[in-house]
Amino acid sequence: DPYHVLGFDGKVSDEEVKKAYKKLAVKWHPDKNKDNEEEATKKFKEISEAYQKIIKGDINNFNNMNNFDPDELFRQMFNNFMSVSSHKYLRP
Repeated sequence: DPYHVLGFDGKVSDEEVKKAYKKLAVKWHPDKNKDNEEEATKKFKEISEAYQKIIKGDINNFNNMNNFDPDELFRQMFNNFMSVSSHKYLRP
């Protein structure tokens, strides 16, 4: 159950799903788990697939899951955050 993967017992709002995904994606990102990269990679992909299944609908219809790239999803989710945070020290 994708909700269970993200830590929920039932349906929740999209905002709660996004927040849980971001928290777990950061925690389990393979770059942050060099000492346990194999397990982290597996968990990161599981979390990303659960997020996609909840937000986008049926996982089998999401852009051919054989080519699914969890790192690309991570970049998409955090792109806005990185853009804003990387510019906060620039002077006007």
